[in-house]
Amino acid sequence: MAAGSLAQTAYNELLARLLDGQLQSGELIDRKALASELGMSVSPVVDALGRLASEGLVEILPRRATRVRAVTPAVFREQIIFRTALEAQAARLYCGAPVRAEYERLNAMCERIDELPYGPELW
Repeated sequence: MAAGSLAQTAYNELLARLLDGQLQSGELIDRKALASELGMSVSPVVDALGRLASEGLVEILPRRATRVRAVTPAVFREQIIFRTALEAQAARLYCGAPVRAEYERLNAMCERIDELPYGPELW
């Protein structure tokens, strides 16, 4: 298997373990043990951990260990704000003109409704 695909395999396995809770917040990851479990050298595991670190999921403690990033309320809040901004922008890009056209049509209907006579005598 090529080194790139080994790193991808290690990344996929680590990500799966993070997502299903096998690796908990603050837990140390033993690179050598993980490489042994996956039947590969440490190098692709280190590459995978580097990718996860760039995504903010783990912290690499130089010359010591790699740790699953602890999610504090501040970090969680920051991620929610970032995700909300991304999703809002994605919705704007996706919907754009069709939504504006529908909005204009609905707004015109509302204006016509506002012009209708209104009062208890009409109930």
